[in-house]
Amino acid sequence: MGDFNAHLERFYHSVSKNNKGRWQYTLFHYLQLHRFTDLQLMFSADQANPDPTFKSPQNGATTRIDAIFTFPNFPFIPLHYHTRKSFLYLSDHLIVAAYFQPIESKKERHDKRLSTKRKIYNVSSMEAEDWQAFADYSDKYFKDHNYKKYEGLTSNRNNLNVLWTKIKELLIITANHTVPCIYRSSEDSLSKPKSLTSCYTALKKLNNILLRFRTKYLSRSLWPDDQQWTLIKDTLHLILSEHHLDPVDFPPILQLDNVKQVKKQLLTIYKEVYLKARLEQRIIEQKQIQHHIQLRCTNYDEDLTKMIDSILNRAKQTIVLDRIIVKDPVHGQILITDPKHIQTYAVQHFQQYALPPTAPPQMNE
Repeated sequence: MGDFNAHLERFYHSVSKNNKGRWQYTLFHYLQLHRFTDLQLMFSADQANPDPTFKSPQNGATTRIDAIFTFPNFPFIPLHYHTRKSFLYLSDHLIVAAYFQPIESKKERHDKRLSTKRKIYNVSSMEAEDWQAFADYSDKYFKDHNYKKYEGLTSNRNNLNVLWTKIKELLIITANHTVPCIYRSSEDSLSKPKSLTSCYTALKKLNNILLRFRTKYLSRSLWPDDQQWTLIKDTLHLILSEHHLDPVDFPPILQLDNVKQVKKQLLTIYKEVYLKARLEQRIIEQKQIQHHIQLRCTNYDEDLTKMIDSILNRAKQTIVLDRIIVKDPVHGQILITDPKHIQTYAVQHFQQYALPPTAPPQMNE
């Protein structure tokens, strides 16, 4: 970036006619040869006539001799490019500014994905020691934040709201530290029961086991050895007991005369678990149908707008507003990425969007 003291538009015009041009264009030739990007051309509304960056004080001629280039593997994504007058010192050149998207860490990307999902506390998976940890942390939070002072509050509506807010704060903070949680998409209105998820887990394990009994392995006498077969049998017995299936007697070791029979037994177990999963899935679908019927009836009584949206399959469209460009009377166009400032400018925009540009004329009495 910087003042190249060479007219960029003349260079592009020269290149379009396959001319090598003057020696001042040597650097531009190098940048073009190595596929550097001229950011002003990228963001200019009229790429044929981008805005100038220099105005001659002698004859008032305008040229573009200042620019910012980025190489192809530049790690930052360009967001915006603009020029503005210098407000710190007098100069014939305009300030050339470019904004780039910062590189997000893995944790930031992970947190950003989770922010679009619902957090659900998995209370059913908590054991006795987990509940003890919950009680210990809540007692500690109660003492550290002097919750005892709220015991003497008088009975009125204002104090009731204060107590509810404080109790909610204590429960949520304690749960975030001690209760396991899962993140679910907003489209999943009903959670899948454990009876279905356990079937999926068992099918995944059985599929991995069956992959070791493929025909091409058995034809070459390549099946699990004694140690692997012992672990596989333990897994199979656990699946049979968890899903209440009939017990199966597996041979102590795998041999040529029994390995095909074992494969048939594994396929039978897989089919039984698969049928159970299909049945559980149908039960969930029926529950979802009843849930949406009840929801539509409730919306008919309480919220007609939601009922009409549901009938027309009209979903609420949302966007993530993480950057905006505002017009400043002094500095021109400015890119804003701070979330608080974005919220302030967005509120101002929508509050003033429907207002007429000029005041209405006064009516005669």
